[in-house]
Amino acid sequence: MKKFFCLMVVAFCFASQPAMAYRDGYGYGYGYDNSYSRFSPYFSISGGPWFPTHTTSNDATFTPVETRYDGGIGVSGAFGAELGTFFRLENELSYRYAPGRNDIGDTWAFAWMLNAWLQARNQTPVTPYFGGGFGLGRGHVVSAGPWDGDMTGVAYQAGCGLDIRLDRRTSLDIGYRYFGISDTGNDNTHGDGLAGSTIAAGVRVRF
Repeated sequence: MKKFFCLMVVAFCFASQPAMAYRDGYGYGYGYDNSYSRFSPYFSISGGPWFPTHTTSNDATFTPVETRYDGGIGVSGAFGAELGTFFRLENELSYRYAPGRNDIGDTWAFAWMLNAWLQARNQTPVTPYFGGGFGLGRGHVVSAGPWDGDMTGVAYQAGCGLDIRLDRRTSLDIGYRYFGISDTGNDNTHGDGLAGSTIAAGVRVRF
C-alpha cells in the first residue's frame, strides 16, 4: 500500500506539470500564450565576454602594424516589443571593452542600434531566435603611429540565441553576437574597422 501511494504521488507530480506550464503561460501548440499574439513591450539587460578581432594601423613610417587584443567584456540594455508571435523589434545601447596584448593600449566600442529578431515559438518555454541590427557606433583601436585611434561609423551586428521563459513576464536570454563598427571617420585601420564576438547572458522583463 505504501509503495502504491508513493507511485501515485510521483504520477500526480508528473501529470501536474502540463497544467502548471499552461497556467504559467507555456501551454502547448500554436498560440499557447495569448501575450504572444499582441504588442508586448519589454526591457532587457545582458553582459558577457567580448573577443575583438585584430586591427591594423600605420606606424610613423606608414608601415601596417597588426594589433591583437585579449578578451574583454560587453554590456547592453534594450527597450523593445514583441510584435505578435514570431517577431520583435528593439532599441539597444551597448558598450564593449578589451585590453590590448602586452599592455599596448585598449579598444572600446559604444553603439546605438535598431535590432530585429525572428523567433521560433514552439511547445516548450525555450524559443530559438536569430536576427541582427544596424545603428551608429563610436570606437577606439590601438594606433601604432601618431594618428588618433578613434573611429565613428555604422555599427552592425548579427546573432542568435535562446529565450528561456521563466514565467509570463520574465525570460533568461543566452545568445551570441558578432558586432562591428565600419570605420568611416579616418583611414587609421585601412577600412577594417572594429569587430568581434560576444557571448552574453541576460534577463528580459515584459511589461
